[in-house]
Amino acid sequence: MSFKWSIHPLFIEWKPCVYRLLLGKVLFSVNRQGKPILFPLHHPPRRNPTHPVILLCCCSGNQHPSESFDSSGKGKVFRFGAWLDDDIAGDGIWQCEQVCSNIDSTLTRQQKAYSFFCYGVKEFDGGCYDAAVNWFQKAAAYGDPSSRTGGQYQLWTAQALHAAGKRDNAKSTLQKLKYHKDRDVRKASQQLLYILGAPQLKLDDSYFVCIPTARVPVTKNKEKRVAAGYSGIYNMADFGKDRYAFIQKAPEKYSLEWFVQKPPPPPKTSYMNMNLVVTLATTIIVCMLVFFYHG
Repeated sequence: MSFKWSIHPLFIEWKPCVYRLLLGKVLFSVNRQGKPILFPLHHPPRRNPTHPVILLCCCSGNQHPSESFDSSGKGKVFRFGAWLDDDIAGDGIWQCEQVCSNIDSTLTRQQKAYSFFCYGVKEFDGGCYDAAVNWFQKAAAYGDPSSRTGGQYQLWTAQALHAAGKRDNAKSTLQKLKYHKDRDVRKASQQLLYILGAPQLKLDDSYFVCIPTARVPVTKNKEKRVAAGYSGIYNMADFGKDRYAFIQKAPEKYSLEWFVQKPPPPPKTSYMNMNLVVTLATTIIVCMLVFFYHG
């Protein structure tokens, strides 16, 4: 199975990253909402702190994705040819889990915007992309859409729209950022827009394999093992309510059923019988030779 991608030659520097995004993230976007969709930009849900949320997962050369390239990049990360804030697009996003709390009137407008953004990241991380869009849009409105921070919130908004299947709205959001006053937001939006234009995968049932799950009997030591000597076939028609195939447990060893099912041992010729056969054959051969000699 092979896929062909129409990657423009102008995108030379980031072409390996594009391939990684297109091919590496497709498993998390197949057959969503009844039809296959390619979501190359967003990440799979997090499960532990060793896998931080990263807005854009490409870097240059052998540098770490969240590593700063010079002194001017302190507190920033390099994403798609642009320097974005670490607390929005890098490892600093982890503080969102601490920020997600009750929003009171003592917070400033920027603090409220970041709190809304953190709620959006939480919804985005859980796969609730429509809810994430609402939080990101609210964060961008509170954080001033024309500011650098507000522009980065809109980058997240575009990704959430794309993940929710609203690709036209996502492209429209990124096209508006083309004229944003922040240079890094402009560069990142155009590279994201380029990736959004990638061709979609067209997958049907022939691309998927259905593997039925068997319910294996549990032994006394609580370990699940397939019953010895069972040669049954797992049929989908045999699946119960929980979609498990039930395997008939083999009889206990040395029980009556075990002796009945046990195959009979192969017949063995004793050593004495073999010697008798050899002696008899030798005698017959000698007698025949004597008969022909005297005859």
